[in-house]
Formats: sequence, C-alpha cells, structure tokens
Amino acid sequence: MTIKETTTSDAEMKDVTTTSETTPPVNPEEELELVIRGELKDQLKMIAKSVQQDDLDNDRKQMRAFRLFYNKLRRQMTDKILVGILKELKCAHLVSYIEETIEMQDEEQKPIPEAEVYLWLITIIFLTDKKQYNRAYVCAYDCVKYQHVLEKQQRSRSMNFLFSKVYFYFSFIHEKLHVVSNNEFRNILLGRLRSCTLAHDHWSQFVILNCLLRSYLQDKLVEQANKLLKTVSIDQTIGHVDNNQLARYYYYKGRIQAIQLDYSEAYNSLQTALRKAPGAQPNKPKAQKEGAEQANLNKRNVGRGFRIHANKLLIVVSLLMGHIPERSLFVNTLEATNDNVTLAQLKPYYELTQQVRLGNVNGFETIVEKYREQYVADDNLTLINRIRQNVIRTGLKSIIKAYSRISFADVSKKLNLTDTDVNDVQGIVAKAIKDGIIDAKIDEQAQSVDTAKNQDVYQTSEPSDEFDKRIQFCLSCRSQCIKAMRYREEKKKKPTVEQDDSLHLDVDEIVDEVDDDIMED
Repeated sequence: MTIKETTTSDAEMKDVTTTSETTPPVNPEEELELVIRGELKDQLKMIAKSVQQDDLDNDRKQMRAFRLFYNKLRRQMTDKILVGILKELKCAHLVSYIEETIEMQDEEQKPIPEAEVYLWLITIIFLTDKKQYNRAYVCAYDCVKYQHVLEKQQRSRSMNFLFSKVYFYFSFIHEKLHVVSNNEFRNILLGRLRSCTLAHDHWSQFVILNCLLRSYLQDKLVEQANKLLKTVSIDQTIGHVDNNQLARYYYYKGRIQAIQLDYSEAYNSLQTALRKAPGAQPNKPKAQKEGAEQANLNKRNVGRGFRIHANKLLIVVSLLMGHIPERSLFVNTLEATNDNVTLAQLKPYYELTQQVRLGNVNGFETIVEKYREQYVADDNLTLINRIRQNVIRTGLKSIIKAYSRISFADVSKKLNLTDTDVNDVQGIVAKAIKDGIIDAKIDEQAQSVDTAKNQDVYQTSEPSDEFDKRIQFCLSCRSQCIKAMRYREEKKKKPTVEQDDSLHLDVDEIVDEVDDDIMED
C-alpha cells in the first residue's frame, strides 16, 4: 500500500467517526410516534381513496383499517401521541375529550367525515382502555349525535361500519358507568335503531339490536326482548354484517327461546351461534417455532369465553329437550382451549349431565346445591331447575325397560320420590305415556304399570325424523350462504351513436306497423 492510499483511508475513517459522533441517538418514544402516525395516515388515505372511488368494499376496507389499529397500535398509544395526531390531522375538537384544557385555535378545515369518525372511534377506544369512562361516554354520545347530523345531510352511508363500532362501545361504557337509567338508554338505542333501519344501515342496526337484547336480558325483561325479536326482521341484513355480530344475535335469541320454552328452536339458534363464532382448532403436538406457538395460542383464545358460555347453554337446552349431550361436546371444547379454566367451567355441567343420564333425582339435587353459585353466575339456574322433570322421566324410562310390570310404590322407591304420593307418581307415569316417552299401560286396579314389548327402532319414525333434521340443517346452511353472497352492481354503459340510431329506427318501424294495422281495421 502506498503512502497516498493510507492517507486517503485514514481520512475516510475520520469522516465516518465524525459523522457517527454528530448524529444524535433516536428517542424510542419519538420513533414510536412516527410509526403510529405513519400507520394512521396510511389507513386514513385508504379510507379516503375508497370514498372518492365510491368503492363497494368501503365497509370492508374500514374494517381492515380498524382491525389493524385494534390489534397492532391500540396498546402502544399514549396521550401525547394521540393528542399530537389529532392536532396534526385538524381534529383538535377531539382533544377536549382527552385533555381538560386546551388552547383556543382558529377554525381550520376539518378532514372528510369518514376520517373524522375514524379518529373519533380511536379516541373512544383510547379512553375506554384507560378506564376514563365518563369522558368516553360523552365522546361516544357526541359521536352518536354526529351521525344524526350526517343522516340529515345524507352523508352517513359510507361510515356504517365505523358507527356500528361506536354503538358497541357506547353500550359497553353504559354498562360500566350507568350515567342514565337503563330505560333511558334503551330509548336512545330504540330511536337510533329506527333511524338505522330506515337508512338501511345494516351494520349499526345489527349492533344496536344485540345491545338492546343484552340490556333486556340483564334486566330480566324477556317478554320485551321477544317482542323486539319478532318485530325486527334480519333476513336482508345477514349478508352485510360479520359473523361476530351474528354469533351474538343467535346466542341471545337462543337464550330467549329457551326461557320461552321453545327448546328446539333455541337448540338450533345456539348451534348456529357456535358455528358463527370464531373457531378454535384443537391442540396438535407438533414441533413449532416460538412465534407460531404464540400465534396459535392467541388464535385459540379468540372468542373462548363466548364458546364456553354458548356450550353451557347448549348443554342445558339439550337436557331440557330430553337429549343427553355426547361426551365429545365436552372433550372437543377442552381440547380446543386446553386450560384449567375451561375445565373448571364445564365440570358442573358434566356432572349434571351424568346425573340426568342415570335418572338419579337425589344426585341431581345434590349437584344443583353444590354448584348453585356458578349456575347463578351463568344465569342458567332457572333453566336447570326445569330439568328435574326430565331426570324423573329418564329414570322412569330406564325402569320401564327393565320391568314388564311394576307397581307405583316401587317406581317411587326407585326414583327416590319418597315424599311423593302414589297418585302423584301415577300422574307422572300418565304424563310420560301421553308425551310418548314410554310405551306402557296403567292398571288402576293393581296400581301398576304394564309395559309393552320392546319395539324395533327401525319400525318407528325415529330414523326418518333424524334424517329430516339433518336435511333441514343442510338446507338452512345453503340458504344462509346464498343470502350472504354479494355481487357487484353492473355499471350501465351509455349507448353509442350507432345503437342510438338503431333504437330510433326500431321505434319508427313499430309505429309504421301500428298504423298499417289501424288502416286495415
């Protein structure tokens, strides 16, 4: 190496060291603020572009932007970052919900309503996460009023999804805070439900409907909830909302139908709710990387509580229908979650199912007393108390299969109905015969029950009934899929000059033919 080369290399090294010393280190908070600000700007640009192009998938793009914020940026947001973003994006009026006092600013041109509502929603979520429910309630209520203003201007159609999320948090904050009474809150939602239905705002309509059903059920107003279900039609809105809202709707519907003694419809509604809920795949022992394992864990936790509560109610409804839930229902739920919490939640219902299957009345009452607190917390105690008659019927069915003739006194002993009169036992047996649960005859003189011979199940209508249930289930799935399909509207093309001329020629020919017919007549 020559002397000239060494001097140039030394000079380059000095330049590198000087530049590295002069560049200050980047503050992590400033870097995070730049990242969040850039992400939000990209989301707002996407929303604005879809609005300008009048895109049919505008709601889907807003949903994508919201989920990106909710899953990625929500927990990294701070007061300083959000206030800076709102001021930069000319939404300083939203800062008043975060800070108590702000400096007076001149009126500036606000962003488009879609971007403003999106930032409004972010502010509501931020205040809710910080548990500042008073400010969050005021912010959400003002946003609801803002939708009413936009409806008068006929400019709210492009923000249906965003306003639906506002209504969800509005109801959630009310449950936490109770600023107004439940009746006043329901009156607000009923008014907005009427407006959203007339405006064909399917997203907000479904969310408000679920919030109203939840409020009615919490106050034990089952009749009002049932009237609301019968009044509101959802056939035209199923294909325009996400499965999460559908799952909630069918869960509330199933609970209302179960309380109203419509067990078969409740069973179908709860099955639909579980099918629409976020699915959880069972654990499989495979060698996975740490990141993949964490992703699978998060996926299994999505909707876990909803699936557990829906399965509990489904088990109770199955027992009320006289069916014994299969063991796979408990096993699949435990495998999908694989935690001790789910095991503790389902154990009372598993033991309850065992006692019903055995027809043990004393064991059933013992289990109910043992887990009474959990049944009350799950709001299923009223339905579980109805199962006692089914326990008696199950035990009676097993007794009838074992004996060709048995007295009412022996039936009372085997069912552990020691405090029950013989005439009451006779009434229970007569009711079971009338309902078709057992095939027997009552001998009043001998005070006994004579059972018929066991009939082959394939000579009855039971197999055809089971096939009919499966066929109806498949047809309902097909009809729901057809209703959920969405097609792009065909844009009408303007006729060309040649087509316009040919149209005029056709009209002239028709006029000439009509004149000829008139002359002939």
